[in-house]
Amino acid sequence: YTYKDFIARFGDDPRILSEKLNSLKQQNDKLAADLATRPGPEKDRECAQLKEENNTLKFKLETERNDNFEGRKQLLELESLRKDKALLDAELETWKSKWESSQDVISNQEAQIRRLTATEVTPADRDKRAASLHEPYLTNAFDAPLVSAKDASGVNEVEWLEQIYKSCKQYGLQFPHRILYAFHTSLKIANWSSLSVLAGVSGTGKSELPHLYARFGGLNFINVPVQPNWDSQESMLGFFNSIDNKFDAQPVLRFLVECTEKYKNNMAIVLLDEMNLAHVEHYFADFLSKLEMRRSSSDDKPQVIEVSLGAGVQPYQLPLSPNVLWCGTMNQDETTKSLSDKVLDRGTVIHFPRPRHLIGRSNAMKLDVFCDRILPYKITPMSLTTWNSWRMKRIPFIEKSQQQEELDRYRKLLEEMNESLSHAGRAIGHRVWQAIEHYTVNHPLVIKAYNETLRDGKDGKKHSSGELTKDLRDAMHLAVEDQIVQKVMPKLRGIDTRGTTREDCLDPIGHLIDNEFSDLTEDFKLACEMGYGQFMWNSAEYISKGNDLFEDSEEK
Repeated sequence: YTYKDFIARFGDDPRILSEKLNSLKQQNDKLAADLATRPGPEKDRECAQLKEENNTLKFKLETERNDNFEGRKQLLELESLRKDKALLDAELETWKSKWESSQDVISNQEAQIRRLTATEVTPADRDKRAASLHEPYLTNAFDAPLVSAKDASGVNEVEWLEQIYKSCKQYGLQFPHRILYAFHTSLKIANWSSLSVLAGVSGTGKSELPHLYARFGGLNFINVPVQPNWDSQESMLGFFNSIDNKFDAQPVLRFLVECTEKYKNNMAIVLLDEMNLAHVEHYFADFLSKLEMRRSSSDDKPQVIEVSLGAGVQPYQLPLSPNVLWCGTMNQDETTKSLSDKVLDRGTVIHFPRPRHLIGRSNAMKLDVFCDRILPYKITPMSLTTWNSWRMKRIPFIEKSQQQEELDRYRKLLEEMNESLSHAGRAIGHRVWQAIEHYTVNHPLVIKAYNETLRDGKDGKKHSSGELTKDLRDAMHLAVEDQIVQKVMPKLRGIDTRGTTREDCLDPIGHLIDNEFSDLTEDFKLACEMGYGQFMWNSAEYISKGNDLFEDSEEK
């Protein structure tokens, strides 16, 4: 520095310069002391070496960290693979088990295919398949009498019915005479009306009537509870079990086989209880068709129902023997199916009346006990021979006689009803009229009154005089009136009770009923009024009328 520079920087005051100089000396001394403590060149070299080593270690550490991250990543992947392997091993075991099971199934199926596709099946194989069909039912049944083939000849029909009527009453279930006689007659004309259907209020004895009728009358009996899931004939009869190579027969089929093979001369009844829980046409269609054709078949070659015994063998031929009668009960609620015209035309619908007086059964007992201890007579097995002796297979009236003219009068009344039905798209076919006329001549009261008109002929035989007595006219009227309810009224169900159908169809039929069958007037009016705008016949008030025709009737 020049003096001027010094003066410019520090000033020209000696005191200030001295203080400044002292401060600088102190700083110099401090720096000298600090310099004395610092390392020398050796330390610098050592420090540089350490820095280099530190950098090397940092590099190694970073490298190790990267290697560790990759290792942990690979470890996680390995764990995931181990889990996947465990799942695959478990799935493999499952598939192995399924494979082993499928091999067993395949083996069974191959054996079954070999069996079913065999060109020849031995008779022994067929007998094995059909073995369950021949398992006895009656011998194990709780309340079905095991009857013999002995003929109970000489039995009077009306006396036999009265015996059943009194036995039912003594047992604690009283059925109106008219219901009992109608049920009996409908069974007699099974060739023209193959199914007797009992309809009415629940708890009025619809199921008990066939049971007690069979028990007290000496007929074999089975009650078949119809299930809602019945959709084929196999549901009722049974089916071929291809796994066990045998037919699994239902009780009704065993009963039918037993009645047609072992007890073919004894009468039997099959009751389809609550038959309209399922569609009758599904499980009973083949029976309906074959039963109708039965009247044109000979006893030597009856109609048959083919029961499949599986591939490779002939089906079992179940004959529709005339000794087996069919009936059913029908409820009318939201759980049931309505009967089609096909069923109604081939059946007889008997309506049970509502109870006028509710009766208790404080002394009720088991039926077997009642029959063994209290029943005043020994039950005689009802044979087919006796049953056929009660049946009028042909119309017995002489042509142009008063009796035939009375029957023709009813035919014309039915033709008038048929004309009225045409306005509602309904019709009465030939089958219905044929059933009505055969029901009429087969009614026990008609037969009794008709027999009273027979006269001894020169040939030693009884011949009809053709006279229409009061008893015969009244009995025919009661029988036709029954059939109007049983065969014609079901045709009217669902017809609109208002408008033109009321005027053109229901009113004319109502006038005919008022004039010719006045006992039905009350029920007809109820059917027009209680069906929510549709005709619905659900009453049977007429049952309480006409009882003066029955002997010793307490319903008079």
